[in-house]
Amino acid sequence: MMHPGNVQRRRLNRGGDRQANAVLYRIALSRLRWDARTQDYLARSLTQGKTRPETVRCQTLHRPRNLLGDQQA
Repeated sequence: MMHPGNVQRRRLNRGGDRQANAVLYRIALSRLRWDARTQDYLARSLTQGKTRPETVRCQTLHRPRNLLGDQQA
């Protein structure tokens, strides 16, 4: 398996709140299991060549933006 050296990934703040990061990860996993929209997103991203861990990482980053947007509206 090849590992490209120039891959830039956005990650959660490793110096931040570990409990909050763990909760966001669990939310992403439960949404992948139960939410139809998130399952569709997983299927689309897998056809685009992303891996499941990459998709979970994207969901973990995306969900807080959705929550903040819902609170502001």
